[in-house]
Amino acid sequence: MMAGAMRHVRQTYASSCGPACVAMVADVSEKKAIRVIFGWNKKRGHSTDWPDLKPALHLLGVAPSQKAKRVSTWTKIPWLAIVALGRSKPPIGPKLHFVVYDPATNLVFDPSRKGPVAPDRIRRLLVSYLAIGAEEGQ
Repeated sequence: MMAGAMRHVRQTYASSCGPACVAMVADVSEKKAIRVIFGWNKKRGHSTDWPDLKPALHLLGVAPSQKAKRVSTWTKIPWLAIVALGRSKPPIGPKLHFVVYDPATNLVFDPSRKGPVAPDRIRRLLVSYLAIGAEEGQ
């Protein structure tokens, strides 16, 4: 995916932020991402985590970094990335929300919003990111 050419994908289901992010970076529909992740066109229960997203990215021809890296600020993300966000208010816990961050444009593509926004508009806490197309070790 070229920087600046990201197509925003809005999540169709309450828990399909992960598939929507896969769709954005792979430039496919959310429906296709759901089929690749779950093996069929699942209608509910779309919650995902890194072990679900990484194989789907590979199957769609996208090269993610080997491991998700912990992160606390947007400026520490040097590459196009899928970013896991946590809750900023109690109950603070493992419930993650996935977004795509493009440092070239400094925009966050949040599938729960109508379009990309600046990072300072995101209220959730950064947890980790999976770089897309980055060379290992960088």
